[in-house]
Amino acid sequence: MRSPLLVPGILVVGLLFGATGCNLDKEKERKAAEIALLEAEAQRKELEAEKQKLEAATKVQQQRIDALLTQLASAKDEDARLTIMKQLDEEKAKMKGTSTGKMDTAPTPRPSAKPCNCAKDDPLCSCL
Repeated sequence: MRSPLLVPGILVVGLLFGATGCNLDKEKERKAAEIALLEAEAQRKELEAEKQKLEAATKVQQQRIDALLTQLASAKDEDARLTIMKQLDEEKAKMKGTSTGKMDTAPTPRPSAKPCNCAKDDPLCSCL
């Protein structure tokens, strides 16, 4: 004999488990978004540090070039001018190599707009 409360009781228990599962999915999505934000912030800091290093190296190279130009202007004989011009060409080549260095040759991948919220073992995940 069935109790009249059995079917509604099972439905209520099912709804409670379903609501809990939805909250767990939202929590997973929130954590994934938080992790993606932290990773993007770390990558931004790395790029900022690399940018500062490149700017400092460029500044030093420019100071060397300026010093060589000053020496070239004050050189008295042709041999000294040729030597300084050779050094100047080398410094300009170094500066060109510094300015087109790592940033241009190896671009870093950007984080995707949405973090993947698929289950780890989901064979139909479109994020991969």
